[in-house]
Amino acid sequence: MVFNVAICDDENREIAHIRSLLEKYDMEYEVSFNIDEYKSGKDLAKTYITAGKYDILFLDVEMPGKSGLDIARSVRNIPDSTVKIVFISNYPEYMQDSFNVQAFNYLTKPIYYNAFCNLMTGLISQINEGRDNIIVIDVDNSSVAIPIKDIISIKTSSANNGTLHYTTTNNDYFGKGLLSDEEKRLKAHSFVSPYRGILINLLHVHFVKQKELVLDNGDIIPISRRQEKNIRAIFSRGILTLYH
Repeated sequence: MVFNVAICDDENREIAHIRSLLEKYDMEYEVSFNIDEYKSGKDLAKTYITAGKYDILFLDVEMPGKSGLDIARSVRNIPDSTVKIVFISNYPEYMQDSFNVQAFNYLTKPIYYNAFCNLMTGLISQINEGRDNIIVIDVDNSSVAIPIKDIISIKTSSANNGTLHYTTTNNDYFGKGLLSDEEKRLKAHSFVSPYRGILINLLHVHFVKQKELVLDNGDIIPISRRQEKNIRAIFSRGILTLYH
């Protein structure tokens, strides 16, 4: 299992120390890390523009210019809700602020291996659990991770070049792929095809109206005659399961 990691600190010795801790953990637990290093928050912000770039961020709280807290806010606003953020600081009083950006943990310098090891074990466990609940799509030659629960619909944008339009609760994405492949990939989740060329997430169906599905973002999706009975049966079972 490979994890993409960024270390952002304005002190070289701190970057080297965290790298050495990761390498030791790698050797002991046979976990691989792709590690990028940044000397300033500004440099990290320039490259971190799409969700899913990193699995783990180690951020120094106090840096000239953009602080670790500033970077964390920018990342959450991309939005990237899945990356695990670990703050590092000499000052424990910043810990309360870290909760506002959903930090995974807060380490006070100096960082010792035993504490680091315990943190990484819990962190990796959470990442592995989350990976079952996201899909990664190719958007403009970049990989974007999307939580499955946030996907409202997926539809064919252009059959000629295999482009799919992903509508989510936060954004719209256009990625390469085939709808048939996505249907197989999401088979175990609550996705159905009310008519040819579209998948919708039943979690985002507000109600069924005659021969249409009204989604919670206001989109109205027609139901084909062929799928009408099946869709109504699925939706009815969902309502019964939800309330009983």
